[in-house]
Amino acid sequence: MQLTKSNLISQLTIASMTCLGASGAVQAEWEVDSAMLIYDEQDRVSAVEPAISLKKTQEDGSVIGVKVVVDALTGASPNGATASDQPQTFTRPSGKGSYTTPAGEIPLDDTFKDTRAQVSASYDAPLASGDRYNLGLTVSSEYDFTSLSLNGGMTHYFNQKNTTLNWGVSLTQDMIRPVGGAPIGSSDISLQRKDGDEQRTTAEARVGISQVLDKRSLIQASVGLASSSGYHTDPYKFVSQLDDNGRPVAYFYENRPDNRLKTYLHTNYRRHLSWGDTFDASYRLTSDDWGITSHTVETKYRWNWNEKFSLTPKVRYYQQTAADFYQHHLDESPEFGDHLSSDSRLSELSAFTVGAKLAYRTESGSEFSLRLEQYEQSSDDKHALPGVQESLPQSSDLSATIVQFGYKFTF
Repeated sequence: MQLTKSNLISQLTIASMTCLGASGAVQAEWEVDSAMLIYDEQDRVSAVEPAISLKKTQEDGSVIGVKVVVDALTGASPNGATASDQPQTFTRPSGKGSYTTPAGEIPLDDTFKDTRAQVSASYDAPLASGDRYNLGLTVSSEYDFTSLSLNGGMTHYFNQKNTTLNWGVSLTQDMIRPVGGAPIGSSDISLQRKDGDEQRTTAEARVGISQVLDKRSLIQASVGLASSSGYHTDPYKFVSQLDDNGRPVAYFYENRPDNRLKTYLHTNYRRHLSWGDTFDASYRLTSDDWGITSHTVETKYRWNWNEKFSLTPKVRYYQQTAADFYQHHLDESPEFGDHLSSDSRLSELSAFTVGAKLAYRTESGSEFSLRLEQYEQSSDDKHALPGVQESLPQSSDLSATIVQFGYKFTF
């Protein structure tokens, strides 16, 4: 079937809109998207995440949506300390009890457990001018963390709906309640100096545009700015102080800045091929005032075998620079700056993801899917390591497997 202009907008602009959540095409029934995700890091954290979202279009063209997500995490999480050729013993965050890491292994707190529940609601409605506006609310809660987020935006169509402009804002308030209290940043962990609960506020603004290039192609771009203030430190991470032989002699709580300004640029190109397949490529650039700059490149190809089966291979590459205050370790006579962290997520690293999604569409319009992905992360840190550290494993190296089962239907 030959694509018309309206078909293209329906299939590409609306269905694939990533810029600020433009609404989908009109639906006559409740549309349900359910999934079960299983995430497993080798020898570390495992997660099981069931999720379900419901969406319905009213007679006036407005769309209401609700989504519920539950995360159950278990396993062992790195505490930020370096490995050693000798056993290391650490006090648990609560101050009650301890755990010991064998020689030659990355220190992991093997009692890591958490359950997060998140509920979000959205409302998208047309204006008399033909434009649309949207509002949203998200509440998330776990044992030591609660978050409340509000968002709103507008969608403006022009150029015979070949061009779509989106803009929006959001405000998030986080309440952090670390087990045992929030530690004093950069203090010796043996002193167990801690405060009470902490808070963080994040405000974000986004602008996006999508443009139909021809009857089969669409390009999208968006820019955003996010400013956060308050508590950014991970209360369960600390930094090792090493002697000249690379062995730990003390440990200090990490200490991150109280403010962070982040900007990003995202671009996406999608083409519906003449034989029915779809090619998708995207690039994202992110930079912040902590010194981290990241690049993400991702490609997908949806291969439609027939009217029922499709296969979508995916390749994703990610690379980032280290935060200005990132330190793999402290020297034996350290001179602390204002901030420090050895969290591998703030180090110079790269990651590669490869996977595929297999989908089956029934005659009634329901869809079953299976997604498999493999994630590999490695350190790009070129700094020399002292003594025995050269031969020990580093916490930034990570391997994870992702499996997701999905089921979409209407009622």
